[in-house]
This record gives sequence, structure tokens and C-alpha cells, in this order.
Amino acid sequence: MLSLMQFAIMPITFIIPIIAGKMRDQRLLTTLSSLFLIGGVIGLMLPVHHLFFIAVSAILLGLGGGMAFSLVMMFFSLRTSTPEEAADMSGMAQSIGYLLAASGPVLFGSCMICSAILRFRLSFC
Repeated sequence: MLSLMQFAIMPITFIIPIIAGKMRDQRLLTTLSSLFLIGGVIGLMLPVHHLFFIAVSAILLGLGGGMAFSLVMMFFSLRTSTPEEAADMSGMAQSIGYLLAASGPVLFGSCMICSAILRFRLSFC
């Protein structure tokens, strides 16, 4: 399923920046990306064991993730006027993102220590 998700990411990552560059407002693409990601996560959380359903959920995750990543990279160039501003904004966003990402394992580990049931742990964190 991971390879199926990766195959869904590849074309959308190249297509979305072209579409986003031609649009004046990218809210529709951002909303669509969020819906794909939410649909994929909910699809994987449901207790359905059909291969087709899991494959569709993996494809939705791939489409949503590819759209989100390419839109984020595109926003840096769309929202700034000079390369220096884009580099400054990118550096600030990456430092905040890495700070949040570094706190994730610590928070998840503390949830694992406080909880004894795996299902509760995953739904709580």
C-alpha cells in the first residue's frame, strides 16, 4: 500500500504547482487537499478489511499529501516578491516545523506511558 500511495503522490506533485500558479485563490486546492488527507486517514481507521477500500484510502492519502506538499512549497514563492523574502519565510517556517516535529515523539511516548490500551493511545495522541 505504501508503493500505491507513492505512485499517487508523483503525478499530483507536478500538476498542482501549475494549477496553483494559474489560480488567483488557492483555497479550493487547500480544502481539497485537506479533505483527501482526512478521508484517507478515516478510511484507514475504519475496521474494513477489503483490499480495495484500503487501496482507495492509500491513494487518497497520497493525493492529499502530494497536494499539501506542493502547495506549501508554492506558497513561499507566491506570497513573497523577492528571493530573499522567500528564503527568510522558508527558514522561519522550517524552524517552527522542525520544533513541532521534534516534540511529537516525546508527546507520543508520554501518551504510551500513561495509557495501557493501544487503541486509546492512538486515538488520544
